Amino acid sequence: MTEHDRLFKELLTNFFGDFLALFLPEVLDYLDLATLAPLDKEVFNDVVPSRRRELDILMKANFKGIEACFLLHLEHQSSKKKAFNRRMFHYFTRLLERYEFPVYPIALFSYSKPKKAEP
Repeated sequence: MTEHDRLFKELLTNFFGDFLALFLPEVLDYLDLATLAPLDKEVFNDVVPSRRRELDILMKANFKGIEACFLLHLEHQSSKKKAFNRRMFHYFTRLLERYEFPVYPIALFSYSKPKKAEP
């Protein structure tokens, strides 16, 4: 991981509530912001043992007014990657299986080319 990548992830983790307020304010309608807490980065091994994957950011929060948790998983992409949607799906299913909490996946694309909608 490059230094700017690490710093960007650290910034997002520390200001995750502000990030949600700016870019996903509808999430704040059901999230108890006071309960927002980072979880250790999960490491997943693919079928091929030499392929190791680490999540960018994983947060846990309570729903407003009820004692139930959910996870917010954010992946940042600074360049276009083939099969990114498949990787997000694999992360989603593995998190759901491990924690048995609802998972809210977030993809943050910061590259300027190509400018097109992602699936």
